[in-house]
Amino acid sequence: MTAERLHDALRTAIEARQERARAAQAEFPGARRIVEIHDDDDVPTGLFRVIATEVVSETRSTARLVVDRVTEATARFIAAEDPAFVLRQCARDLKVLERHDPDDNQECYGCGFDNQEERAELWPCPEIRDLAAAYAISTEEDTDHDG
Repeated sequence: MTAERLHDALRTAIEARQERARAAQAEFPGARRIVEIHDDDDVPTGLFRVIATEVVSETRSTARLVVDRVTEATARFIAAEDPAFVLRQCARDLKVLERHDPDDNQECYGCGFDNQEERAELWPCPEIRDLAAAYAISTEEDTDHDG
């Protein structure tokens, strides 16, 4: 895979994840929020995923939560995969991708220079290889360093 194709594949994967997070956030704004309810007469005790809020009375502006019971493990996963968190991760990943862009000699701009003022790393550098691994994109032995 050429450096340009790897760069494009990473950008595509990051932007696709970003779109999924935006869609989830728009469709279910409260879907990733977890509440713990204790000793409520109307709702059993436990961890619940907030699916939505429903207006009970427009005249009094009251609302109730629409919830779905979850296990503690599921609650931890949902909290970690909150769309807002995923969007922050995607923004970070795009910055890393741009910072570690290859130059015309297939050397990494983001890794700086060694003590002889030559590029320290060929592209894909360790940062890009780590980013590719996170998005299940192979860089091993199939990346063409010659362009």
